[in-house]
Amino acid sequence: MLDFFEEFRSNKAAEKLKELVATNATVLRDGKKIQIPIKEVSLGDIVLLSAGSMIPADLRVLQSKDVYVGQSSLTGEAESVRKLSFTQVTLDEIDNVSDLDTICFMGTNVISGSAKCAVIKTADSTYFGKVAKNITNNQSKSAFQKGIENISKLLIKFMFILTPIVFILNAWKHSPVTAFTFAVAIAICITPLLLPVILSTSLSKGAVKMSKKKTIVKKLDSIQSFGAMNILCTDKTRYFNRR
Repeated sequence: MLDFFEEFRSNKAAEKLKELVATNATVLRDGKKIQIPIKEVSLGDIVLLSAGSMIPADLRVLQSKDVYVGQSSLTGEAESVRKLSFTQVTLDEIDNVSDLDTICFMGTNVISGSAKCAVIKTADSTYFGKVAKNITNNQSKSAFQKGIENISKLLIKFMFILTPIVFILNAWKHSPVTAFTFAVAIAICITPLLLPVILSTSLSKGAVKMSKKKTIVKKLDSIQSFGAMNILCTDKTRYFNRR
């Protein structure tokens, strides 16, 4: 419950921050230009792009005028890519889907020019959404999580070893029921029942302290991971750390 409430509060705070920097898209509906939140863009919408526009979904370019798009969030390349209504790329030159010059990908932004595009993919169906999903699903456990699991496994091993020994020793002097009850009590004492509560309490306290310094912690486990870093290197597209 501590884990849930702390992360719920952090996510709510993060959502409020997102609302402050909410991004809109210009679309054509019923022949009129209107501004709508990016999350309301749907399949088949005609989106109008100009310099500075964020790409709200995967778009097929219908008309373009000197459109250059920054795809560093997807490819890590700083150079902008020209987008056209008719491709100038051959099949041999396409190594990745991001090489397509007639498609604007969600999560990228327009550097210069203007264009009219049709929405072909939205949300999790977009290339950006699939990349994000793969990263989330393939996240490895942190050293902190592995350490907690190892401690728990060690204590459980002790429990399985000591419980039968205690039962056998007590069965010689007492009744089997008494010996079994005492063995179960020993097992309960060794089992790390309160370990999750202790960890959540400690990490929650750290999250509260960090919130006073204007830092929002969305995942409690990340507190220990960042605390264990010696050097943090980062750019716009990726980060790594050396412990």
